[in-house]
Parts: sequence; structure tokens; C-alpha cells
Amino acid sequence: EEASSPLEDVERDLSKDSVITVPTGVRKLDEALGGGLDIGKIGLIMGPTSFGKTSMTTGFSAYEAAFQCEGNDFRGFKVLQIIFEDSKRDINRKYFSRLSQIETKSINESEETTQAVREAVNNHPDYEFIKDNIRIMPLATGEYSASRIKEAIKKKINEGFRPNVVIIDYFECLDPEKGTTKLAKWEQENKTMRKLEAMAKELNVAIWLPTQGNRGSLSSDLVTMDQGSGSIGKQQIAQVVISITRSVDD
Repeated sequence: EEASSPLEDVERDLSKDSVITVPTGVRKLDEALGGGLDIGKIGLIMGPTSFGKTSMTTGFSAYEAAFQCEGNDFRGFKVLQIIFEDSKRDINRKYFSRLSQIETKSINESEETTQAVREAVNNHPDYEFIKDNIRIMPLATGEYSASRIKEAIKKKINEGFRPNVVIIDYFECLDPEKGTTKLAKWEQENKTMRKLEAMAKELNVAIWLPTQGNRGSLSSDLVTMDQGSGSIGKQQIAQVVISITRSVDD
């Protein structure tokens, strides 16, 4: 294998252009991550079921699609949002809610509310950026392995949409890799994570990957790494691990 000196190209590796960081729009999180999630890396989002992981990644996506970089003309990262269990309509309505600042459950509360949402969405300054920079791809649960998702992404690239960020919502909906059915479940999950890790580097994308917490995470004040479902390898392989905690009352 080829080996090289750490001082082989100091100027290249010191350059800000050597790493592209995609901000989430959550100020404290971006500060903790040094600006956001780097392209080529996986960010794992742990949390109990139905506790807001999809709403969080949809918020990331909307912010990233309209992001404006100070000092140059760059405007908007391309985001591919892969969904399994949610319908595309439900995800679309999360964007409507974000743009209008009206809760999703209240969008059709009255004709006046629906009209207010309609006007807010159509007149929002980020409308064109979200329209042009986000693609939502619904896939069938349990039918797509990491390798098959990679092929689906490459197809979108060939069609002219090259994402900077890929959201895969969520890990437990992925099919195991071919040839791993005789392995233990934790080994299958580790293989899947390694495939996703290689994909992030090869396709030059940042990947946000929500994953379910275990039963103990439902009542935790803080969801810790040992409360993820399945293999601990998911947390070990991901470059960034964050968690969501909400009370049952919330």
C-alpha cells in the first residue's frame, strides 16, 4: 500500500478548501461541530421512535438548501432526502410548516390558516432554493441495502442532480448487504455502516443517518451511546454522533 509523509503538501491540507463543512442551522450544534458536518463523513442521530428525528433532518435540509456563504456568491447545498416510512406528502408538509412557521398539525385547521400557509410558502425568499436544491426520494422499507442506495444516488447524479448532503431516514429500514444473511445481526449492521462510510467518501457527500434508540431511551433524560438499537458499531463507525431527548409529555 502507498504511504506518504504527513508534511507532503502542507499548503493543500491547511487550505479551507480541503474540507467542505455543511452547517445544520442549529447554532449550538454547529458550534460544537466546528461549523457543521464535513462532506465525506457520517452524522448519526439517535433518539426514541417518534421523537423528532425526521423533523430535525428536514430542518437541516431546508437550511442547507438556502445557505448563503459570506464573502462569495455560493447559495445553497444540494440535498437528497431518502425516506422509507414517511410519505412524501408528510415530508412536504414539514417544509410548509417550516416556511410558514405554522405547525404541521394546524395547516388545515381552517381555510384561513391553509391560505396563510400557502401565501407564506409561495412568497418565502427561500422558495426557489428549496425547490431547486432538495429532492425527496421515497424507497421501500427493507428492499434497499447501502449498496443499492449508492446506485440510486449515482442514478440521480447521472440525471444531473449531484447532492452535497444525503439524508437516509432511517438506518433500521435498510436491507442487509448481499452475502451477509448468515452473519449475526450486529455483523450485518457493521457491514452496512462500513458501506455507508465508503459511499460518503466515494460520492463526496455528507450523510445524516437517523437511528432508533432502544426501549430504555424512551424514558431517558439524556440518550447515551449505549442506548442505541442494535450494534454499537453504528456509533463507533460514524464520525459524529448526536442524540435527541424529549419527555413523554412533549
